[in-house]
Amino acid sequence: MATAIIAIVGSLLGVVLGSALSFLGQKSMASRTRGWKLEDIKRESYADFLQSISSSYAKAKAGKGDPEEADLLRATAVIELIAESAISDQARLLQEQITDVHARLRQKDDTAEEEAAEADQARRDLIRRFKTDLGIQVDGEDDHAARRAGVSGQPGTDQPG
Repeated sequence: MATAIIAIVGSLLGVVLGSALSFLGQKSMASRTRGWKLEDIKRESYADFLQSISSSYAKAKAGKGDPEEADLLRATAVIELIAESAISDQARLLQEQITDVHARLRQKDDTAEEEAAEADQARRDLIRRFKTDLGIQVDGEDDHAARRAGVSGQPGTDQPG
């Protein structure tokens, strides 16, 4: 009789312990999956933000585009939802700076080019922040590669975006 009780208690203990370990494993996996999804969303949102800036610059130089720049506003709003405050605050400030400078470029304001250079430096600073947030190594070559790839909206040049 004692042997049967020990077997039953052992079996129940094994079931409870196995269930607890399974639950913890599933919870850990779900947490990692959420983290991966958030990183993917951040990567996509940061890219959308930068592409919106490039598109806005190209339109502004051509004297076209909407001063509201809906794509840039949308991308900024997404970043404000998913990123830490240091990044989202910097993104909002850059968005406001870009909107102002590009509106002045559309109007052919002579001082806008100088301010576009300042905005481009702010964009590069934010790119470094984005990379740090995503765990991507930041070095001096990144700026050069980004300019050559046309991220600033000016393919293959060192001009401001």
